[in-house]
Amino acid sequence: MTKSSLRILETEINSARGSARTLLKVKPANFYALPLDATMVEDDPNPLAAIQFFVEVYCPPMLRYPTFRLQGRDSAFLDINLPAMMQDPLITATSLAFALRMHDKRLSRKVLGYYRRGLVLLRKRLESNDPTSSNAILLSLIYLMAVESLSEGLGSPLQHLGAMRRMIQIRGELRDSGLQGYIKAHIRSWEMFLGGVYAEPDPDQVRMFPYGSLDYPTHPFDPELSLILSRLPLGFIELAMSCRLSIQVIRVVQAGAQLMSNLFHQEQNLEHDDRVHFPHSPPSYSVSPAQVMFLAIAILQNQDRNMVEEVLAISLLALAISTEALGEHMTTGYGFIQTYCMGIWDVNIERECRSTGALGLGDFLLWTKMLLLATFDHDTQTRRTAVQLRQDIPFPEFKPSHFEVCRQFFWTELSSLSLELKMAQDRALRKPRRSDERTSPRTD
Repeated sequence: MTKSSLRILETEINSARGSARTLLKVKPANFYALPLDATMVEDDPNPLAAIQFFVEVYCPPMLRYPTFRLQGRDSAFLDINLPAMMQDPLITATSLAFALRMHDKRLSRKVLGYYRRGLVLLRKRLESNDPTSSNAILLSLIYLMAVESLSEGLGSPLQHLGAMRRMIQIRGELRDSGLQGYIKAHIRSWEMFLGGVYAEPDPDQVRMFPYGSLDYPTHPFDPELSLILSRLPLGFIELAMSCRLSIQVIRVVQAGAQLMSNLFHQEQNLEHDDRVHFPHSPPSYSVSPAQVMFLAIAILQNQDRNMVEEVLAISLLALAISTEALGEHMTTGYGFIQTYCMGIWDVNIERECRSTGALGLGDFLLWTKMLLLATFDHDTQTRRTAVQLRQDIPFPEFKPSHFEVCRQFFWTELSSLSLELKMAQDRALRKPRRSDERTSPRTD
């Protein structure tokens, strides 16, 4: 975004100061009964009320039930009513680009079409002098950067993140923006993500962030890296010793492991302070589940990552979400893990194991699959992905020692119980058929 565009943006926002409109707070009586009647928002034709309706009514069911698709009656409802309700093609294009990207296994032509149209409309809106476009520009920036963050090869979301932060700073506090509910939480989540990206960390933190080129260790390891490895569970030590994890990713794993260990033992109320101070780190360094989630997202965004690091990042995302301490970041985390789990659906991890011969990779994959199974509900896209990924390690080879390593690594007792229930359920669903059923001829 150019300086001239920012000046136009600042003038536009200043002229709109004091006239922020309040969104209609939609409270559907039957939250999961889709499709819903468009008359729920007919009393307020405000485009922001329409987008509030869309994200609060449609997006949560999409995130909770990843198999949901924009098709059938729901698609007809959106095609007919949503553009008319919004009355703003900029909001329509960018919000639909985001909604469709969340449910496309790969970047489709329809997503690209809405995304490019949104960019064109945003540029025209910034070049205009319309004093009433402040909220529309803010919402479009949210959805454009969400699409960019979930896709490789598109524009950098940092550009739009910077523009959004600039807008919020000009308008004052976020509570004065006139936005409510899901949208306000989404803005706050992205703003905190921006703060983490643009922050000036101390030298002890810089090496931890998995940005830019990744550095893979070689034998013999230096004493500092050896000390880090000594604090990891045995399965991860073997994996790191095989040089399949970069030094940056190893540090992220260490941060996640220490965080979850502290969360398990501490007694402080995370609702008031979810920061956890590391005993072996400088006093200025603290980490939270949200920061672990953002570090995992940074791994997924790094095009130099290998497949093992990709699966590890997905597991860290699932871990952060399972802590239930993310608050407004929950939607962002679900979006990333859903998108990337669908993206690796066709990956043959067993072939990767055979080709690399990495030490400890089997234990690592088993932990990953169990973590995914324990985190998500039955009959979701993510759980089916976990079952698919687990097929390379036969169920009878599961050992109690593996489960104990998992328990000591990241897990709470609640996660362990959830795992036991889900694995028992999975065992019941995968019971082999009787031999007479397998050999009997099929009759119609």
